[in-house]
Amino acid sequence: MIESAIQVGGHTVTRPQSFLNEAKLTQLALSVRFAASLVNLHESDLKLLVLDDLFVSLDMSNRMQVVEILLSETFANYQKIILTHELGFFREFRRRLGTSHPEWRFLRLNGTAATMIEVESEKTDIQKAAEYLHGHNLDEAALCLRKACEDTAQRFLNRDKAVDLTKEFIGLRQELRAARNHILRELPTDLYEKVLRGTPAAHRDLLVSATDDDIAGNGAVDAATKGILKKQRKWLRQLLKAEHVEHLRQIKLVDDILACTERVLNPAAHAGNPPLYEKEVGDALELIKQLETTLNP
Repeated sequence: MIESAIQVGGHTVTRPQSFLNEAKLTQLALSVRFAASLVNLHESDLKLLVLDDLFVSLDMSNRMQVVEILLSETFANYQKIILTHELGFFREFRRRLGTSHPEWRFLRLNGTAATMIEVESEKTDIQKAAEYLHGHNLDEAALCLRKACEDTAQRFLNRDKAVDLTKEFIGLRQELRAARNHILRELPTDLYEKVLRGTPAAHRDLLVSATDDDIAGNGAVDAATKGILKKQRKWLRQLLKAEHVEHLRQIKLVDDILACTERVLNPAAHAGNPPLYEKEVGDALELIKQLETTLNP
């Protein structure tokens, strides 16, 4: 049995359960549960942690703090089962995991104890889009792709606090442009727009000499200046490689998706638009798969 006591203004509250609200009691219960698991299962071969709707009294920000604890190294070796009837939390948890936690499975329980409870795999919007595409239901595939694209962009913008998405409604194209602008801020804009954008990746190394022989053999430049020029050239080479190349890839992906938005992602949401074609929906599917992986790894 665990006894707890709290003090307010130097006075002991004899019945904490009547003083603390449900959210505070839930936080206390989770703290005790986590601590007990870490102590009691420390040497156990089977570390199992089951939470059945214990988040229901917490607001979303506090729920996600608990999720961060569950995803931390502290519970890395635990088999975790989280049960909830709240779809909003289910989706938010799934968004938080993104593609970086492939070991998680998401299941939906349907039915009643009086009949039979069936377990179904809860598919992502991209998985649903692929199924609709293979079933030649192109409108539904495009709608799922639009939702997947919106979700990816929103998670990216929320993660980096690039845009406050709570202030007003922002459409898909605005979200994509905001993501693009945020990535672009990590690059020297003129270098991207005037040099790199029109140069194929295979040719970028040719923009800067691979060696410094020309600098070293220039008799008109003193040794100190040669050192500076070599450092500047090294910096320029780095701009063309590593993280900058990844930023370029992200920007191109966003540009490609923006180009297909009006033709593929938007028409399915509106009546009276031209029919979709299987190849263009398939191309959009591959682009959005890549976008999800690169923006929210």
